[in-house]
Amino acid sequence: ETLLDTLRILLGQEVKDEIGFLENLAAGEDYEAFKPVEFSPGFSDANLKKSSILRGPEILLRERHEVPLVHLGFFFPGGRITETAQTAGITELLLRAALHSRIRRDAGLSMTFLGALGSRILPVNEPDFFGIEVVLNSTALDRAFMQFVQIFREAPPDAVDLEAAKKEILHSRTLDPGTWRSTLKGSVNQEVFGDHPYGTESPDWISNLESIDHATLMNLRQKHLEKVNPYIFVFGDVEGTSFLQSFVSRLSDSDYKTTRAVERKVPQPEDGAFVKEARADGTLILAFPGPRRGSMFLESLDVGMRILSDCRAGLSKSAGAGGEGLYDFRMWRETEVWGGTIFLELN
Repeated sequence: ETLLDTLRILLGQEVKDEIGFLENLAAGEDYEAFKPVEFSPGFSDANLKKSSILRGPEILLRERHEVPLVHLGFFFPGGRITETAQTAGITELLLRAALHSRIRRDAGLSMTFLGALGSRILPVNEPDFFGIEVVLNSTALDRAFMQFVQIFREAPPDAVDLEAAKKEILHSRTLDPGTWRSTLKGSVNQEVFGDHPYGTESPDWISNLESIDHATLMNLRQKHLEKVNPYIFVFGDVEGTSFLQSFVSRLSDSDYKTTRAVERKVPQPEDGAFVKEARADGTLILAFPGPRRGSMFLESLDVGMRILSDCRAGLSKSAGAGGEGLYDFRMWRETEVWGGTIFLELN
């Protein structure tokens, strides 16, 4: 009964007949074969609408109405690509300190409201951009949008927020120390990308947190957040840009600027360059320089990776018949704005 009630709330009238089938099935009655709700793909770039606020941020919108949920994100160019060995981890600190500042200033009411909806604001810290995001019921979009505006445009985080962010990161790393693959990725990227920020990003950036003080944090905020418009992404159950009506006056400000991605092109690798690392458990990792995000070669690469994946069974069988040799492998890619890496793991 709880499951059926939840389905009614989330999916509404569209699946009334399907829920009726479940009820009749539970009662032991004969019923026609269940016909599931059809979900069309609809994820092509043609469905992405771009809008903007006069003297304000750009908004990228994609409507999806299967369920009453919406995914909201505020993102800024920069972040880890601008970090140095001395400031490694500062972007993560800035995001978490900003969230702690908002919680402290409104006594946690904003986060309590989102928590009651089963939602939580999450920091997003990618190599070329950073920001925050949340997935929540579309009826609460206005309140969440206001929270995002306040997080980035009201008072900056204090020193107490910085200390709270440090403790939170250290605690989360204690609970989840990461895997050998994450450590491997850091060491491999140093070989693949050299002196580029993708390669100098330290796998052990946690140890650098204590050396970052409040003044350094505010300097980063001034460069990348203060008087800077976010790129706003809205994906889900919305009707156009009507939800922006309440925020135009807050977001339209000629003092704010819109910045672009930080351009740090990756050096051209030598032909045939690759990195090899063998592990004690018999795993061999090969890593190659790969295409950048948006490259025309990505689709071809993905097709090739799928073909290799289909060959796994045959390779495993042939290896097993001989008693030795290759019995399993996996292939994946990491793709960033200015470059990428192709990984091949052999067991």
